[in-house]
Amino acid sequence: EGTLDKYDFFAVSQYCNALVSNGAGGQEPRFSCNMLINSRDEVYNVIQQMTAIFRGIAYYSAGSLTLLQDKPSDPQYLIGQSNVIEGIFEYSGTSQKARHTVAVVAWQSYDTRGDQEYEYVEDHAAVAKYGIIKKDIKAIGCYSQGQAHRIGKWALLSEQNLTETCQFSVAIESGIVLRPGMVIDIADPTRAGARRSGRVKSATTTKITTDSSNGLSAALAAANNPKLSVLLSTGLVEQKNVPVGGITVLTDGTAEIDVDSAFSETPAAGSVFLFQNDEVQSQQFRVASVAESEDGIYGVSAIAYNSTIY
Repeated sequence: EGTLDKYDFFAVSQYCNALVSNGAGGQEPRFSCNMLINSRDEVYNVIQQMTAIFRGIAYYSAGSLTLLQDKPSDPQYLIGQSNVIEGIFEYSGTSQKARHTVAVVAWQSYDTRGDQEYEYVEDHAAVAKYGIIKKDIKAIGCYSQGQAHRIGKWALLSEQNLTETCQFSVAIESGIVLRPGMVIDIADPTRAGARRSGRVKSATTTKITTDSSNGLSAALAAANNPKLSVLLSTGLVEQKNVPVGGITVLTDGTAEIDVDSAFSETPAAGSVFLFQNDEVQSQQFRVASVAESEDGIYGVSAIAYNSTIY
């Protein structure tokens, strides 16, 4: 019991207990579990099987068992070339065979006294494009047809939309903060075609001075819903709107960016900032793994994040 964090369970239970449509005109909790463990297995295997019920994972961190769940989340960290080793991002995609278009979900029914039923879920657009690529899913502890359908739909949407992974390395300042499950904003100028992220040279609660004006101009603050995100000393990311005329390019090669409301604290010098608008936006990824590759260097692997699949 001492290796568990009850607040992890509380956060998971809030999402699991939210009422959603059951597909038959009523409502039900998003995830329910009804199961009997009547055989022996490695305890960690059982834990992983049970966390899969609510789209979660469990891993050991700092002497405790941490629970995480795949659910909508705001970005919790900023990554750009300024805090990545050598500024290098490596991308890879999933193969077409790994993108299933049909899911057959095995679940149990109260009406048939626990006999196994099968829920067929299809991604019509993907079937038309790739044909039928079937995925078999066993929904452990699931006695709801609606929940079985949601499990299948989530699996198909994830495989069709979250097809890209990104690998990069960070120093210890970021390595000790990043954790599996965190959603992060990645500003890669090679992909975006413009540098919109860097380090804060100095700041107040309503204005930051950037390390460089490269990629920034007064015209960017005139339209397209400009926003400024800053990583604060608390480890939290705060995002504020930039008013018209909020960017001033200075003669020393830096730039000042104003925000329309104050940050909760003054951003520290050297912290990471990210400017984006509707024209050029950051990429969002969910951290999959963090591993120390050498002294003070951490390799991070992240999977594309798309809030619309929920």
